Parts: sequence; structure tokens; C-alpha cells
Amino acid sequence: MKIVCYKSVYIICFIFSTLSCTKNAISPVKTYDIAVEGTLNTFQNEQYIRLSKPAILPSTNVEPVRKAIVSISDGNNKVFLKETKTPGLYSGVINDNKNYDQPYTLNIDYNQFTYTAIDTLRRVIAIKVSDLPFSAKKLSSGKIQLKIPRHMFGALVPSRWLILYTGKKMWDPSILNKKAGYSYSHQFGSPNTLYSSTQQITTAVLNPSDTVVIYKFSLSASYSKYLYNVFQETDFKNIFSSTPGSIYGNVSNNGQGFFYSTDVDVKQYLASDFVK
Repeated sequence: MKIVCYKSVYIICFIFSTLSCTKNAISPVKTYDIAVEGTLNTFQNEQYIRLSKPAILPSTNVEPVRKAIVSISDGNNKVFLKETKTPGLYSGVINDNKNYDQPYTLNIDYNQFTYTAIDTLRRVIAIKVSDLPFSAKKLSSGKIQLKIPRHMFGALVPSRWLILYTGKKMWDPSILNKKAGYSYSHQFGSPNTLYSSTQQITTAVLNPSDTVVIYKFSLSASYSKYLYNVFQETDFKNIFSSTPGSIYGNVSNNGQGFFYSTDVDVKQYLASDFVK
């Protein structure tokens, strides 16, 4: 009997050891050599790309990537971007920035490596008052209250929004700020049943004569999916969430981040326009 028990224990240990080795072989730790931020946009001809070395910890200072050779191509023309006075920030003027349904390619040569990223420019659907990503109501005081959710689900076309009002600065493509206060329309459904009651909603109370500027940005299918995956690990987390997964951008050769193309529509309203 003792021999049988020892054999059973040995077999079980061998199985767990094999499974552990198999899992490690399938899911290696992913490391990155360069981080890419930036876009090809139709709002203006001057484009900006920021390059940095990935930080190991959130508290680690970001080290810029200097003296890289950076270019953006629409398939016919290639424009080289020069490093600005801000270390790691590259800019260049691209006149052919409205080639809809066509791919734009970012190319980076740095430290004897070449990195590429490709994204297709989709045309944005024009902004309409009847299709805005927030609710508005007139208060008893006569002021207008806006409630702006950060995420909306089940949209026919993915979009990113920026709602600006008194005290908010205008959108600037050279400021690559992930915390700019964007809202998102996702084609995918809500990530979990609890999210609709726990998500972030921005409330603004405005005078009827206050100006509201709305930006709407188109998103390619691949960039929309990438953002949704990122939010799975950030905005959508709750006690029932699964363990963190790997999120891959579109930068080749072990690069991190996502270079994307976006069409931009801008409209300006009075706060009173939303409650007529």
C-alpha cells in the first residue's frame, strides 16, 4: 500500500510540474524596448510622435528616446519628423493627411533597430446634437447640467470624444496627455454587469450662454479593440475581474504602444442648445 501511495504522489507531482513548465513556456514575460505615443490626425498638418524607453515601475521617471530617425508614410510619400526642443518629441508637416480608408505607416530607426506601426484612417461621422455622448437638463436655477459618461457601449461605429467647456483648454495634438478627459463610444458591449452603475461620470453645471466645444475622433477597428483591452485592465476592473492579461499594440520588433490615425470633427454650441 505504501508503494502505491508513493507512486501516486510522484505521479501527481510530476503532472503539476509539467503543467507549470508548460504554462511558463506558453506565457513568457513580455519586455519592451521602446514606447510609442502619437497619431496621424486630420485636425492639422503638423503631426507629433513621442518616443520613450518603457518604465519598469509607474513611479519611474520616463526617459526620452533621443536622435531617432522617424518618418510617416501614406504609401506614396514619406515625411521625416524632426526632434523638437522637447526631448523625445518629434514633429513634421504632412499635407496628405486625409487619405481615408488608406494605411499610414510610422517608421522608427533607433539604436540599430527598426520599428514600424500601421493604422488605417477612417472618416469620422459628423457631430449631431441628437447623437451626443452625454445627457443634458435644465435645472430649476435656469442653469444647464451635463452628465458625461466616460464609456458608452454598443455603438455602430467606435469614436473618441472630448467635451470642453468653461475652464477647459482646447485640444492640442502636441500634448500627448492620456488624462485629457476623453469619452469613448465602444462597439463592444459592457464588460460586466456592475460597470454601468460604477463607471465614472463627469457632471458640469453651466450657464445657458456658456460655450461648449465638442471634438469627435474616428477610431480604426484595431485601435478601438486595443483601447477596449487597455480599459479591461484599468477602467473596467472590479472584484470579479480576471487576472491581468497581455496587451499588444501595433508597434513591431518588441515595441510598446499604438500609433493610430484619426479624423477629427469639431463643433461649437451654447449650453442652451442641448435642452431645446
